[in-house]
Amino acid sequence: PYAGPVERMGSLPTGLGILDRRHERLELDDRVDALKDVMRQARADSRFTPDPFTYEDARIHRALANSRGVAFEEGASWFKLHGAVRGHGLFLEESAESRAFASIVSLPLGTRLLQRGEELLQDGQQLPDGPVRLVLPPRPMARLLAVLGEHFTPDELADGSFFLQATGTTASVSNQLHVVDDGQLTGGLRTRAFDDRGSLPVPVMLLQEGVVAGRFLSPEKARALDTRATGHVYGEGLRANNLVMRGGTRSINALLTELGGPSLVVDDFPDLSGLDLKTGAFEATVDGVVMAANEPVGAMRGVTIRGNLHDLLSNVEQICNNADRIGHVDAASIIADGMELVG
Repeated sequence: PYAGPVERMGSLPTGLGILDRRHERLELDDRVDALKDVMRQARADSRFTPDPFTYEDARIHRALANSRGVAFEEGASWFKLHGAVRGHGLFLEESAESRAFASIVSLPLGTRLLQRGEELLQDGQQLPDGPVRLVLPPRPMARLLAVLGEHFTPDELADGSFFLQATGTTASVSNQLHVVDDGQLTGGLRTRAFDDRGSLPVPVMLLQEGVVAGRFLSPEKARALDTRATGHVYGEGLRANNLVMRGGTRSINALLTELGGPSLVVDDFPDLSGLDLKTGAFEATVDGVVMAANEPVGAMRGVTIRGNLHDLLSNVEQICNNADRIGHVDAASIIADGMELVG
């Protein structure tokens, strides 16, 4: 009873910043030079060997029409540089994705990879097994949010298949956490003028002061609830658009100095297969830098952290002000307890 094409709910937004008009003027040499530049950076340290580096771009045209008068079109562009380095038992990879060519060529991808490798090769203090304070910079935090952000659907928030639940006014996790899904974020990697059914994306507050506050609504579910679809239909299902996490007001150095004591700065979460989305149980093998207050004093490679992601997100001590855009997620660093170091 709630099926059928959507009705037109307004005109397309302007100023989305998702089409780089330079795309049609790019030559092969421009693309090759961008790739050569980051590879040259990655060869600056003989301890590491560049893994294959790749460049991709696309010019996208989307059009949709239905029998209720919806007729939309949009143009967009997409650029991606990806690279990795190997050495001394480390494998580090990083990507730069953007709607604009200038954004990816201006990012020193190779240099950033070597900086991460240098930090992880330092000798020094190790942390014992047991409870550990974690620092999650934007990269690993964005990985977590990207996985969690796909599950704010009415069914998953109600049937117990997702460890974050719609709890009304009761905080589900730390009240410092605020996450918004914005499908019309200027220049966002998943910004679209309309979704695959013709609905215009609307901002959805997913977490507000730690409370699950919103969910993605298909046209069918929206009609059943007598409200508006949120613009998250992608193919046959629902997908997050751009996720924006609210950052803090103080730097990570200042906060670690104030907190004192040891902590482990996680480099990345390359594999999140150890996350059980139903229970929140979490286990991951990571590399990280050992900190004494705000001073790096060593590194640990291939160690396991274990616990429950709900406990980690409920025990956020601080959110820092160093936000960064990783793919379709704008994430900030967090400092949190609730996990244990194993082995």
